[in-house]
Amino acid sequence: MDFTSKVVIITGASSEIGATTAKHLASQNAILSLVGRDEERLRQVADSCAAARGIIPLIVKVDLTEEGSCEEVVSRTVATFGRLDVLINCAGKIELDSLLDENIDCMDELFQSNLKVPFKLTHLSIPHLIKTKGNVVNLRSAQKLARHGFLSFSIIDTALEKFTQAAAFDVASTGVRINAVCIALTNTPVLNNINSNEDKKQVHQMIKRNYNVDVMRPDEVAKMIAFVASSVCPNINGANIFLDGCANFKF
Repeated sequence: MDFTSKVVIITGASSEIGATTAKHLASQNAILSLVGRDEERLRQVADSCAAARGIIPLIVKVDLTEEGSCEEVVSRTVATFGRLDVLINCAGKIELDSLLDENIDCMDELFQSNLKVPFKLTHLSIPHLIKTKGNVVNLRSAQKLARHGFLSFSIIDTALEKFTQAAAFDVASTGVRINAVCIALTNTPVLNNINSNEDKKQVHQMIKRNYNVDVMRPDEVAKMIAFVASSVCPNINGANIFLDGCANFKF
């Protein structure tokens, strides 16, 4: 795959999957706009990307849930590079909640970060993606089965699935593609937030024991994102592509 001259926005680029995706695309000659909240980590990722092919990424340090931040990402990227070819929505988070909780703050926060942000960034990017016949790749969970504690997360993630499908149909006539890569639990720092009473090794063992799958590596996810974002299969559109090691399969 070759991303020469392709301008790619990656949100969550200071986190594990976003950072790994950025480095992988940099090795494929992509021109990158790296978006995240941790400026120090963004600069480290940008340095690694620049070392790959000598192409210096744009760094956009923002909290995407704040007013005007999504507009800043798209406008600065286009102003700097003159075009936009791919939007990769990697930013998101996991929080646990239940209807038995005292408030619905978790639902509000997950709606903002995991659904409204990718929706808004896609909306703002579409005029530019139409010009380049570009595409959007959303990152979402492969979880299909009900899990205690994941009430709001499951609802918002299902909404992102439907958004991917409906949005792809909505703009299909323009030549813009919209897809999602759906991943099982991946070896990232988010593991540390899922269960504060178990260390990472114990969580890995639990996943292996209950679902007969290994926790995935971020580089495997990055390669799938790059494949979906590439022009290798131009008729992949409106797809939610599962990378889950058969974790959701049931006879």
